[in-house]
Amino acid sequence: MSIKQKTIEGFLWSIIQHWGSQAGSFIVFLILARLLTPQDFGLLSLANIFLAFMNIFLKQGFTSALIQREKLESEHLDTAFCTQLIVGILLTFISFLIAENIATLFHQPRLTFIIQCFSFLFIINSFGHVFQAVLKKELHFKILAVRSLIAIIISGFLAIIFAFLGFGVWSLVIQQFIYESVLVIIMWRAINWRPKLRFSYTHFQDLLNFSIYVFLNQFLMFFYRKSDNLLIGYFLGEIALGYYTIAYRILEIMTQLLIGVINQVAFPAFSKIQTDITVFRQTFLQAIRFTSLIAFPVFLGLLPLTPEIIITLFGE
Repeated sequence: MSIKQKTIEGFLWSIIQHWGSQAGSFIVFLILARLLTPQDFGLLSLANIFLAFMNIFLKQGFTSALIQREKLESEHLDTAFCTQLIVGILLTFISFLIAENIATLFHQPRLTFIIQCFSFLFIINSFGHVFQAVLKKELHFKILAVRSLIAIIISGFLAIIFAFLGFGVWSLVIQQFIYESVLVIIMWRAINWRPKLRFSYTHFQDLLNFSIYVFLNQFLMFFYRKSDNLLIGYFLGEIALGYYTIAYRILEIMTQLLIGVINQVAFPAFSKIQTDITVFRQTFLQAIRFTSLIAFPVFLGLLPLTPEIIITLFGE
C-alpha cells in the first residue's frame, strides 16, 4: 500500500476515532455533569493541571521524535522506552511527595490524595508512549481508533456507575485511571514489538536532537493553554474553575472533531515525505486550507447559538 493510500485510510480511521471518541466522551460528560457538582470538575481540573505539566517531562518530545525520524532502529525504541520508564518512576515519586504542597498552594486539602493517586499514571503512561509512536508512524490508525473507543466506553460506563453511587470527584479519577490503563493494555496486545531494557546514548542523542525542540514547545504551550485554569483555580477557587471547565470542554470537543482528525494523520504522513520539500510544501498548504475551510464557518456559525446550546445541554 502506497503512502498516499495509507494516509487516506489513516485519515478515515482518524475520523472514526475522533468523532466516535468525542461523541462517546461527550455523552458521558453530559451525564456526569448532571450527576456531579462543578466543585468536582474543578478539583479534577486542578489535578489535571499538575498532571499535564509533569507529563511534559515524561514525554520529553520522544513520541514526536520517533514518528519524525526517517530511519528508525530498534535501539531508538528501546532507548526511548527505558528513558520514559525511568522518568515515569521518578515523576511518580516526586509527585507523591509534593502533592500536599500543591494542595496547599490552591487551598484545597482534598487535592493531596487525588494528585497522589494520579502520580501512578506516570508509570502507566510510560508503558504506552513508545507503542503509540510506533502505531502512528506506521499509520495504524485503525488500532488507535479501536483502542480509544473501547477505553472511552469502559471508563465512561464505570465513571457513571460510581457517580450514581455517590463517589463524587473520585468517579472522575477512576474514569481517568481506567481510560489510560485500557489504552496501554490494548496497544501492548495490538503489536508484536516488545521493548528491551537497554539504553544507547548515541540513539538517545539522535532522538534528543529533535525532541528537545518539541519539549520546549510543549513547555511553552502548557502555560499558553493552562494559564487560564491556573489563575481561575488560584484566585477564584475550584467551583468557578468547575464551571469554566464544563464550558471549555465543549470547545475542546468541537476543536477535536474538526481539527484533531487532520492533525493526528498529518504529522506521521508529513514525516514520510519530509525529504521532498516541494511535495511537503504543497501538502502542508492543502492541509491548512482544508482545516480553515471547515473550522472557520463552523465556529462562526455556532457563536450566536451558544446560549441555546448551553441551556439545551445543561439546563438553566
